[in-house]
Amino acid sequence: MTIVILARAKNGVVLAADTQATGNSIIGPKKVVSKILDLIWPQNGEDASILLSMGFAGNGAVISKLMTDIYTYVLGDDTRPADAQQFISLVERLFFTYYKMLNGDIPRNMGLLQPPVPFDVSAVLAGIYNGVPVVGKILPEPPMFVPVSRENYVIIGSGRYYGDLLMRMLYRPDESVEDVAATASYIISEVAQIDPNVGMPATIRTITQMDDGSIRIKQYVKDLTSVQPLVKHHVQSEFIKKLKEILDKERDIYGEFT
Repeated sequence: MTIVILARAKNGVVLAADTQATGNSIIGPKKVVSKILDLIWPQNGEDASILLSMGFAGNGAVISKLMTDIYTYVLGDDTRPADAQQFISLVERLFFTYYKMLNGDIPRNMGLLQPPVPFDVSAVLAGIYNGVPVVGKILPEPPMFVPVSRENYVIIGSGRYYGDLLMRMLYRPDESVEDVAATASYIISEVAQIDPNVGMPATIRTITQMDDGSIRIKQYVKDLTSVQPLVKHHVQSEFIKKLKEILDKERDIYGEFT
């Protein structure tokens, strides 16, 4: 699994994700795996009518296929959805295709009562599609787009519970996208110390509304050396200390997780 954070800021939206390779309960090698898909059209980025980023959590192999399918459809001249609603319908349809295959077709053909590899992919997305803002999440069962209208932030993946605890303590929706991005990358680095399914570096997208009304996406990577501890908000709760003590004991008994 993973951790993906979608958070509002006073001048835009931040999307942040870890890069640990996983597949269901299997933890992959320590390498950078992109869990964010950027959709920009025209691709030269000038006066782009589609400027949108998606963050995924779940089985890495399924995510890779979904990314390829969505990218191919959106950037294909003959297959590109005409508007935001058609784009959302396309994403829901692709998610449901894999949901039906993994949870229905494959176990039925194998004579199994339970799917050997259940569909577990969820996603968050933010940006504009042909001038219409799109901010929401895709639930995995059944696959369904849910607009994010009232929540200031959404977290998906195995690290969402610990991440939510830290967000409640550190996140400020009235801060700039740069400050919220710093908070999100710090939280991902903290979750990575607890959850072996989460790993650094963190990939960040800041989606900012400029003074002239245009939308710009900035992308960058934060590794452990560039993540600044949030000293003024530094978390010292007994709960978090206890979690780290448990993690250290597990490592003493079983060695490193990966």
